[in-house]
Amino acid sequence: MRKCKLTCYLLSFLIGSASVISCRDGKDALSRDKMVEVLHDIQLAEAIYQTKYNDFRDKEQKDALIQGILDKHGITQAELDSSLVWYADNAEIYMKVNDSVISSLKKEVEHLSKIFSRDLGASNVNNSILPSFYYLSGYVPTLTFEIDSVRIYNYPNFSLEFNTLGLQEQMKAELEVIFEYRDTTITKYQSLNKDAQFKVLGDTLPLKNISGYIHIDARNSIDKKVLLYNIVLKNIETPKDSTTVNKVDSLTIK
Repeated sequence: MRKCKLTCYLLSFLIGSASVISCRDGKDALSRDKMVEVLHDIQLAEAIYQTKYNDFRDKEQKDALIQGILDKHGITQAELDSSLVWYADNAEIYMKVNDSVISSLKKEVEHLSKIFSRDLGASNVNNSILPSFYYLSGYVPTLTFEIDSVRIYNYPNFSLEFNTLGLQEQMKAELEVIFEYRDTTITKYQSLNKDAQFKVLGDTLPLKNISGYIHIDARNSIDKKVLLYNIVLKNIETPKDSTTVNKVDSLTIK
């Protein structure tokens, strides 16, 4: 049902924009691969503020989310609008783009379903420590968390995963997780320089405390927001030599 709503939304937007902008030769239109990436993120944003209605009551909040997507892909609203019009005039190509977007989203849903269902009886997913999604901005630049000595027994094999949306080159973003063991402390640090999925795994030694933060320095772009989503904090079974798995870079151990 949600997929149908999102598709209808985009088709309505395409048709409504056709009378405003002309882009028949396709020279100003985004490439097919680029359109797939942009529409993927737009549909994700649409799904987010449909399911999190109370967090997106104001139009300004929705606009900020869309603007973050435009900034991520280095395009303007005008470029997106003109591309949408061209694809509206070339419905066969648009349907192929739309199929690719839906396929990409479906794969992500299947991936997340596997994460949550795998070893569910032995794993702990605790959103009372961290929310499932969170906004960072110049006004609220840091998300912190701590697992104290009472709750640490639920996480003998600690795992933290999250995705980012809206990171820009001029922003200085970082992740730091501090593992306190009986006789030593290990700090794992990483600079976050572009949108990706990040994952931190703890060691198998007995832990006393885990704390950390995700921070952005957005003083030069205070109105910009970075969305942290798919935040999952849980206990998993991991190989003894595993420390981190990341699509971009490995964490630095201090």
